[in-house]
This record gives sequence, C-alpha cells and structure tokens, in this order.
Amino acid sequence: MSLKEEHTMEFSGDWYSHYRYPSSGSGDNFWGQHLLRATQDGNRLIIQNGVDSPSHVVIELELRLDEQIAIGTWRERTDSGGHYKGAMYQGTIELKIVENGTRMSGIWHGTGKDGSMNSDIWELTKITTPGQFGQLPERWKMTYWYPSNDHDGDEPDEYEMKSVLHENTLILESLPKDDGSYMFARINLQDEVATGNWYESTAPKGEYKGAQYSGSGQLLFDSKTNKMDGLWTGAGYNRELKKMQIYTGKWEIVPINES
Repeated sequence: MSLKEEHTMEFSGDWYSHYRYPSSGSGDNFWGQHLLRATQDGNRLIIQNGVDSPSHVVIELELRLDEQIAIGTWRERTDSGGHYKGAMYQGTIELKIVENGTRMSGIWHGTGKDGSMNSDIWELTKITTPGQFGQLPERWKMTYWYPSNDHDGDEPDEYEMKSVLHENTLILESLPKDDGSYMFARINLQDEVATGNWYESTAPKGEYKGAQYSGSGQLLFDSKTNKMDGLWTGAGYNRELKKMQIYTGKWEIVPINES
C-alpha cells in the first residue's frame, strides 16, 4: 500500500464503541459500551479511552484500506469495583471499514472468564460534527426513579455524565462512582423529543449486587435550557411475583452548569 493510499481516510478523533459479550454466570448476552479516542499513524490506529473511565479499553489496528479492513488486537482491564473485579481480557478483532471511514463493524475473539473461547460482534462509530443542535453541554446529571423494594413508592438514583454529540445523537457515559456502578445512554434528539436507550451495571456490593439492566425511554427536550424530562422503561425481576416484568419510571437529564 502506498503512503498516498494510507491517508485517503482520516480515523483520528472520538469514537463510540459497543460490543456484545456472553455472561459466564447467567448465559445472557450483555453490551460493553465506551467513548474512545483514536490516534492514527499511517496505517496504524490505536483507539482507547481516558483515565476517568471505570474500565480501560485499548484497540490496536492495522488499516488495510485497499481491502477496507482493519485487523488487530484488543485488551480491556475491567472496572476494579465491578463484576469482573479488575480482570484483564484480550484477544483479536477484525472489522470492515464502511461509510467512508466513519464506521467499522466486525467480530472480536477472546477467552472468557471460564477459559472458553468466545466471539461476538463489535462496532465502532466515529463521532462527527454536531447536527442541527450545535454544541451541547459536556457534563450532565442523570436522575431516574425506580420502584423501591423496601416501601411503597419510588427511589431516585443519579449519575454525573460526560457526553459527546454525534450528529443529532447525544452519547452519555457516567463518570466513576465510589460504589462502582456505571451508566451509558444514547439519546436521539428530534425537535422537542428525545428518544434513546440506556444500559446500567449496578453497584457490585449494593442491593442489586452488580446486576446489569438495559432499556429505552423518551423525554421532552427544552432547547432553551437543554433540560430533558420523561420516562424510562426496562425489564426487571419482581421478587414478590418471582418473575420478570416491565417497569417504568421518571427520567431526568439536566446540564450540570444549569442545575
């Protein structure tokens, strides 16, 4: 590959990463989601997250632009306070480069907690220039209310979130919390309505013992204050009925500099 061919696409910048992985304990599939920063040197690409993320992900790729392929290795040091207690995982990854270099989609391979070899999907989407909403705040407070197991009514939980805006999609990732819990959300903004999905890994030593939940939600977006207020929905286990059911509750996302 010539030097000219190596630089026909620019990959440096911020990327949204999500991959699917199996749980060795429950047999269910979960999603790992992160905001990553890519640095390109010719046909070599290193993609990793910052020190303020609870787990550290590093992807090292060789770009084969004549074949539209990126191939290489990955490694992740998990959250020391999370379910995997700081364990290190690593493996290989092969991605197809599409959409003029703004998205890469493919398969990862690696050894799981129980020693078995696993493979599943991994996708990277480049964070491009903002769409019609221009610049939004980088720090937010996310609060949601969920049914209490101890009394009638709801209880609140909240996270401080960092964010990037990809076209009209706001991607939010929680900053580290002392209890080890983690939240990730993608919110699509359309005029006065915000629609998205969320993923949470609860506190390992808390009431829910590191359980992982996911769901969707919809909020009203106030373009003057950037505040969002609405409802979330997701599946959870009803201890009284001893079965899964769909829950919903109040959901609020507020810029920290305006709270």
